[in-house]
Amino acid sequence: MSEAYAARDEIRRLALALASTRPLLLCGPAGCGKSAMISELATRLGQRDRLVRVHMDEQIDSKVLLGTYVCAEGSGEFAWQPGVVSQAVSDGRWLVLEDIDRAPLEVMASLAPLLEGGSLYVPGRARALAPPPSFRLLATVTVHGGRAAAAAV
Repeated sequence: MSEAYAARDEIRRLALALASTRPLLLCGPAGCGKSAMISELATRLGQRDRLVRVHMDEQIDSKVLLGTYVCAEGSGEFAWQPGVVSQAVSDGRWLVLEDIDRAPLEVMASLAPLLEGGSLYVPGRARALAPPPSFRLLATVTVHGGRAAAAAV
């Protein structure tokens, strides 16, 4: 089977999986095309401008992802600043969490309800954000050796 045919076949499979609103996990070796496949599919489906990528690592903080209160212009005033994940959920965007396995446990705990296909609880706002139908959650994991794969979480 040619590489071009295999890539088209994988993009079709990913498109079918995205028809569901369940989160998707793409696993494969470094450089196998996980992120490129997501970008290509987003382009084909007219979602390229609605794609939000977050590169996870050991240093990422849940406040960056969910949001926090920041100093406002007035003295002693604070304003809520939503994080990148909260904003993506609210706007119904495609959220790609690159290398999700590298995130600290506290970040994974804060994302767990969303990863399980539910709402995103935002502690600073004491409320949950229910994703609209257009929201999609995709995550990648780099594995050593083996074949690339996609799975619904």
